[in-house]
Amino acid sequence: MIPEKAARVRFAFLIVYFIFGVIIIYLFMFNSGLAITEDFDAENSSKIVYVENTTDRAINNVSLKYMEAPGTAEKDLNFFPRLLPHERKRVFFDDVSSQSIVLVLESPFHSTIEKTVVLQAQSDVAVKLNFPDGIGFGKSFSFAVEACNNKKEEAQVKIEETHEKGFFSEPNRTDVVTIAAGECRAVSYSLLPVQKGETTINFNVNIANTIKQFSQRVSVE
Repeated sequence: MIPEKAARVRFAFLIVYFIFGVIIIYLFMFNSGLAITEDFDAENSSKIVYVENTTDRAINNVSLKYMEAPGTAEKDLNFFPRLLPHERKRVFFDDVSSQSIVLVLESPFHSTIEKTVVLQAQSDVAVKLNFPDGIGFGKSFSFAVEACNNKKEEAQVKIEETHEKGFFSEPNRTDVVTIAAGECRAVSYSLLPVQKGETTINFNVNIANTIKQFSQRVSVE
């Protein structure tokens, strides 16, 4: 009888250990706790990408690699010795030339996360705004709108600048510029504030009947 009871006790303990082991494997192998999230930078037409620890525990030895296309060789991108609970780290792509890549996020005892990320949208024209700091009442300030033609042929670009009526002494302005293939053109502006406070300057950039809209919030002291 006693050996039979001991065998039953051992069997019960084995079942408990098995269930416990399954829970541990699930927590660390199938419930990663790691995530790749992204935002969009409209001004530069580019992605801002983060790796994130979504759990209430620290995750150690987090490795981020990338593939230029699915199934190609992985290349090292970032390594984070530790991500604290709910911590988010930004990823930079200074040495990555591809517009679309596959990110591979790994950590020991955690499932691997793969995500395709488009770093920069391909567009016919890229636009960048260059504004100064410290705009003063009654003092003219200058800025520029730079447009780059990514097409293989010459392109005509229409830039419409609009602002709040009566805030600046100058009227709204429209410019049409012709940009050679693969080149950039900067359109310069000068405005004189006749009011103090905050306002928004808006831009519509039209190429081939496609309109891109940008805006800049300015503060006049």
